[in-house]
Amino acid sequence: MSSKPTVFVTGGTGFVGAHIIDQLLKENYVVRAAARPGKVAKLAGMFPDAGSRLQVFEVTDLSDGDFTEGLKGVGALIHVAAATYVGNDPPAQILKSNVDGTLNVVHQAITAGVKKLIITSSYITLFGPDFAPAFSPVPLTEKDWNTITADQVNDSTGAMAAYIAAKTVAERKFWELSEQHKDIDFTSIVPPGVYGPLLKTFPRPDTRTGLGTVDFAYTLITGEAEPNTWPDNPVGNVVHVADLAKAHVLAVAAPPLKDGRKKRLIAAGGTFTWQQAVDLLKKERPEVSSRLPRADLTPTPQTSAPLDTSLTEEVLGIKEWRSWEEAFLGSIDSALEWEKGQKA
Repeated sequence: MSSKPTVFVTGGTGFVGAHIIDQLLKENYVVRAAARPGKVAKLAGMFPDAGSRLQVFEVTDLSDGDFTEGLKGVGALIHVAAATYVGNDPPAQILKSNVDGTLNVVHQAITAGVKKLIITSSYITLFGPDFAPAFSPVPLTEKDWNTITADQVNDSTGAMAAYIAAKTVAERKFWELSEQHKDIDFTSIVPPGVYGPLLKTFPRPDTRTGLGTVDFAYTLITGEAEPNTWPDNPVGNVVHVADLAKAHVLAVAAPPLKDGRKKRLIAAGGTFTWQQAVDLLKKERPEVSSRLPRADLTPTPQTSAPLDTSLTEEVLGIKEWRSWEEAFLGSIDSALEWEKGQKA
């Protein structure tokens, strides 16, 4: 009989969540994964060999869904799901969906007696709304925080700013709960831009939105405003999706810190520029050279602040991180495979 806890996972039908479930199953955990109506079959279909080790739990909505039955007997929660800022959702709704979604599932897990809580945050919680520290040579650490608050989100707030506020407020409230529940082990995993391939069994989506952050790389060969233009994405810090998934899985087994430090664990593998990505594709994927941005245009500036992963390496025992090149090529290959399928 395995002594490993049953792990409850949200966001399993997404890019990152699918990789986390895949790695949990490979490590012989029993996984209970939440899925919205209509996505249960999709989630189960990604792991045809899991058998009884994967239990899919249907939930209507993260913000107000009832997880009571799904959380029974669970030893660890990994909350990955998040409402993105794609689409025309009002700023207040973006904020509410993310904050309420996190607090709802975390509160119910606490009530159910789950003793290990892990959430996926974002490196946008590490620096202020003006993004200046993200472009600085000064390293960002787990002690750094974005100063944005919920009160700053209004009808004129941009969707991205609302999302930044949502992720920041949700994580801050998560850590506030940790002060009230000293008997529970709290962990947040803090990644920058997530690149890498889609899980091989991941159902290829009907639209680019379903590609998740794989689409970040894809924009380099599709053009933003028009063909052969640079992406407008300012994210230059990268983590490979497999490393990010590994950090979540290792966090399940990692013991609590006894010295008062919070397990706010940055997962990052380096930085890149769009020009470096162009040079990489010209060399490694020359077939897309004609689709790359024009040389006379100026690339979008990207975040480049060093991200301090020393606490993560100490707590989780991670010694090496995959290169941005491997991560970027993985995303491009998945995007090209998706594109080929769309044209078939």
